[in-house]
Amino acid sequence: MEEWKLSVGSVREAVLSRLANMLDNSTCGWRQLANVVSEQPRFHYSENELTSFSLQVLSSAGSPARSLLAGLADRSCSLDFLLQCLKKIDHQEAVQYLITTVTQMIRITVHPQSQQASEGSKVILTCRATGPPGLSYQWFRGKDEILDETGRTPELVLCPLAPLHQGHYICRVNNGENCIFSQWAHVCLVHSAGSSPGYSSSLFPGSVSGLRIIHQPQSQAVSEGNTLSLECLAEANPPAQYEWYHNMEPMPQHKTRSLRIPCVTTAHRGQYSCKVYNLYHKAWTDPAKVTIGPSSFTDVSWVEVDRGPDSQETHISTSPMGIDPVQQMTSPP
Repeated sequence: MEEWKLSVGSVREAVLSRLANMLDNSTCGWRQLANVVSEQPRFHYSENELTSFSLQVLSSAGSPARSLLAGLADRSCSLDFLLQCLKKIDHQEAVQYLITTVTQMIRITVHPQSQQASEGSKVILTCRATGPPGLSYQWFRGKDEILDETGRTPELVLCPLAPLHQGHYICRVNNGENCIFSQWAHVCLVHSAGSSPGYSSSLFPGSVSGLRIIHQPQSQAVSEGNTLSLECLAEANPPAQYEWYHNMEPMPQHKTRSLRIPCVTTAHRGQYSCKVYNLYHKAWTDPAKVTIGPSSFTDVSWVEVDRGPDSQETHISTSPMGIDPVQQMTSPP
């Protein structure tokens, strides 16, 4: 099975902690396991390293076995090799637990792919996984769970595609308490010439003209007095021209692909976007949110919190299993 080729570090922390509890003993435990794994030179531990592991017992939460497992994970020890070593020291409980855990592991075999499509068309994002029977799927756009009928299937269907569908998507595959997230996929809406203002076609195969934004300005936080730098880049034929906007107001002095504002103040906070155009097409970048913080916060990051109508912080719970995807999945690119 492919799962057994995975690294020890690929399993959940709860699994490694449970194995460590089983191995934290002197008769059939972590020292015996360390001796066996050392038969492979890259998993050999010096006496000083073994002493360092054993000293973990002096900490209230320390575990010599957990330190050994962390070292094996750092050296890319496979689950199969760990299983064979546990069998050699005849630790039946750990062997059975590892077998049960790996057979219940979820592995994503098909990740959703980023796509560009025109308004009104159909986009299908696909996520497929292997694992124990009864896998379930949950799709999210950003932090928001998609609750329509395809939002809980391996294939998320966006049809007819509309501006509200633009964004980053991720799929969570669940089985009981086990879950795993796919990679992020970005859905971008493109329009042919003559469609709604502010959008453009991509460079369509076989067409003479076209325009496609290939680098979007990025949201960022800047301290007062520092320089704000935003970049936009497009592939276009004829060549593209650029116009920057701040809170949808034009910035007449900024008509190149790079926007630089030295010595920013709080007046510069807000949303920035760039209009890219040529003789036949035009397109808008995604808005980039710029936050301006006090200059005294040189080593501190800050977060602006969207608040609800009653001035309460708005928190969205998307997981019926009590797992906050914000804590477990990486931020969209």
